[in-house]
Amino acid sequence: MNIRIFVLTAVLFFCMMCGVSAGMNAGDVVEFGRYEQDGDLSNGAEPVEWQVLEKRDGRALLISRYGLDVRPYHPEFTHVTWAECGLRQWLNDSFFHTAFTVEEQARIPEVLNSNPENPEIGTPGGDDTLDRVFLLSIGEVKQYIPSVKDRVCEGSPFVLQNGAVIDPKFGTSYWWLRSPGWSRESASIVYSHGLIYAYGSNVTSAARMVRPALWIEE
Repeated sequence: MNIRIFVLTAVLFFCMMCGVSAGMNAGDVVEFGRYEQDGDLSNGAEPVEWQVLEKRDGRALLISRYGLDVRPYHPEFTHVTWAECGLRQWLNDSFFHTAFTVEEQARIPEVLNSNPENPEIGTPGGDDTLDRVFLLSIGEVKQYIPSVKDRVCEGSPFVLQNGAVIDPKFGTSYWWLRSPGWSRESASIVYSHGLIYAYGSNVTSAARMVRPALWIEE
């Protein structure tokens, strides 16, 4: 076999095995990792689809195409910021180790996230954080998903089985942001129709979807 053809074949095979192509661009949908989605535990986890939001310096910012789980922002009704909340801990521990192989984990860098105050209300956002997996902030949603209709998100069958509140008009649901809401006992959300609700939901709400975001090394 011609050496050039062999090398190209090997590269294509590697990309297929990884589920993410080195040629991905903003707006593309790629597969990376696996997580339970169809609600049938007997057939194992399904490949996770991600939307590419940005490419920068050999990395790509991804957000899950569908809501992957339904969980409270924090288990207790108390003052809490993204830095301290239970959802951040779950994403960077349980979800990270469940959804990705060791090889995939090595491609997810720890990044510094700023957590500014709520831009409409002024609620403090808390300390900056180092995260591998995180939620988008209000500012990031406006930056990366400026179209309201593109923010509309469906939940997986697994999410629907586990209590996500579905808007009967749209068939979609609300999803968490990491920004604080009207108080430190709440967090902002994106409505089922795509508008950002800066006043948010109580942190203990168990009916909001989780759309993880992460950077990946290409």
